[in-house]
Amino acid sequence: MDRDLYFGRPQAAEATRRAWALWRLVHDDPRFGFNGRLVNSVGGGEAAAERLLALAGIQSVGAGHYIPVEEVDGLAETVRESGVVTTRYEHLRGDLTAVKSARNHLAECSLPDDLTVRIADASTSDATLHEIASV
Repeated sequence: MDRDLYFGRPQAAEATRRAWALWRLVHDDPRFGFNGRLVNSVGGGEAAAERLLALAGIQSVGAGHYIPVEEVDGLAETVRESGVVTTRYEHLRGDLTAVKSARNHLAECSLPDDLTVRIADASTSDATLHEIASV
C-alpha cells in the first residue's frame, strides 16, 4: 500500500491501520493472509490455535482460513477453552462450471438506473476513494 487511507468508524480505521502494520511484518509467511481489513491465519496444524489467539490479541479478532474440516471442531474447542468466542463460517467454492454459469447469468442482468459500478485500484484518486467510502 503506497498511501495510508483508512475508512469507516475511527475504531475500524485504527484497526485497519494496525492490521496493515502487522501485515508488513508477516506478509512473507504463508501461514498468514490479509483481506484488506485484518490479518488472518491460513491453514490448520498444531499451531493454528496459537496463531488465532495471537491475532485475536493484536486485532481483537482472529480469523482462520483454509482449515481442514476435520480440524475445525477441535481447533474451535481449543480457542473457546482460552476464553475466546468463536464463530464458524463455511465457504463453498465452485469449479469453472460455476464461474461460467455465474458469468452467463450476469450477462443477462442489468443494473438499476441509480447504481454505478466503479473499479478502485492503485491508480484511483484519493477523492474517488473518499467518495466510494462515503456510500
